[in-house]
Amino acid sequence: MPDATTAPVTDPILALLKDYHPPKGSADELFDGNGAIRPVWRDFLNYFSTIEPEDLVAHFRRGDQYLRDAGVFFRQNTNDDAADRAWPLSNVPVIIHEEEWRRLSDGLIQRADLLEAVLADLYGENRLVTDGYLPPSLLASNPQWLRAMVGLKPVSGNHLQFIAFEIGRGPNGDWWVLSDRTQAPAGAGIALENRLATARVFPELFAKTNVHRLAGFFLTAIERSLSGACVYRPLSGLYADRRRRPDRRKRQCHGPYGGRFDADHRHLAAAR
Repeated sequence: MPDATTAPVTDPILALLKDYHPPKGSADELFDGNGAIRPVWRDFLNYFSTIEPEDLVAHFRRGDQYLRDAGVFFRQNTNDDAADRAWPLSNVPVIIHEEEWRRLSDGLIQRADLLEAVLADLYGENRLVTDGYLPPSLLASNPQWLRAMVGLKPVSGNHLQFIAFEIGRGPNGDWWVLSDRTQAPAGAGIALENRLATARVFPELFAKTNVHRLAGFFLTAIERSLSGACVYRPLSGLYADRRRRPDRRKRQCHGPYGGRFDADHRHLAAAR
C-alpha cells in the first residue's frame, strides 16, 4: 500500500487523506507503522470518500442532535454552580479488527483477574504483605483501605464488581493500560450513547457492519444484580430492598452535581 502522504492522488481514499499527516513518533489508528492504511479501515474509507462535504456536515449533525435530544452532556462543577457543556463526540469512530480486539480483551480479562486476586489476598490471607511483596505501610496509610472488611467474603464471590481500564496505543503500536478504574469505574453508559450517536451519523454503513453489541454488558449487570449475587455495586449503586420486594433493587447515584452525565445509571435503570 503506498504512503497516502506521498503517492499520486488517484485513489479516492488517497485524495481524501492527502492532507492527513500522522504525528511522527506516535502510533496512529489509521496507518500502521509502515505508513500503510490498516486493512480494517478500508471499507469505512471507501464509504466515507463517497459522501459529499455538504452531506458529511449533515451526517455529523445527526449525531450531535441525538446527543442533545438524549440529554447527554458533561457537567463541570465550579465554586458557584454546575455548568453543562456539550458532550464531545468524535464523529469518525475508532475501528479495531476482531482479532486485535480479542487479544486486547483477553489481556484485560487477565489483568482484571490479577487485580481481583490482589484484593482477595489483601482482605483475606494477606500473603502479599506477610511474604514481603508489599510494605505494610503502603496498605495501612491508604485512605481507601477498609480495615473493617478484612476477613469478610463478598456475597458475589468477587471483590471487584465492576472494573474499567483506560487504554491507548503506544508508539510501537501495542496497546497500553494507562490506568485501572476500580473504585468507581464509569463510562459504560457513555460508550453506549456514543455508539447510538455514531449509528445515526453513518446508518447505512452501521447496518451492514458486524459491530460488537454493547447490550450484553448491561443485561449481564442487571441479571447479576437481580439474582442476588451482590448487595452493592459501585458503578450502579445497586442494593437489595429485601424488606419490601426481594425481586427489586434500588439504584442510587450522586445526583445532578456528580461531575459527569450519569449515563451508566440511566441505562442500567432503563434495562429493567
